[in-house]
Amino acid sequence: MGYKPQNQTISFADPTLDARVPLAYAPADGGGLSVVAARAMVPALAQGDTNVISFQLVKGSTVAGAATAVTAPLHNGNTGGAAWVANTPREFTMIAGVSLDPGEWLVAVYDETGTVAPTNGFINIDTVAGKR
Repeated sequence: MGYKPQNQTISFADPTLDARVPLAYAPADGGGLSVVAARAMVPALAQGDTNVISFQLVKGSTVAGAATAVTAPLHNGNTGGAAWVANTPREFTMIAGVSLDPGEWLVAVYDETGTVAPTNGFINIDTVAGKR
């Protein structure tokens, strides 16, 4: 029997600088949670050598303390990644073997340098119950 992923999209207003956005919680009395795919999108932004935006998904027992990487970061083209294109989702690279333990949070870490002005952002995740 295969797993049927649950899909959800979380939107958030432009946090202006850096932010931590809670996305999902693995219930403390459950068997954990696995993120099988994720993507990020911003509707509009000004990017360049001094205007940088990045997202990364991390996990941990608190939103503020979450630090274990679930995905590799998504950056601007000038920091080693592809350039962001308005209204175009970008896929996260998942880190193999990383799942949320019961009682852990999945958190989007948003990092902004300069004046990016994305207006808002969207994270879309596919999850399955249990650890994979």
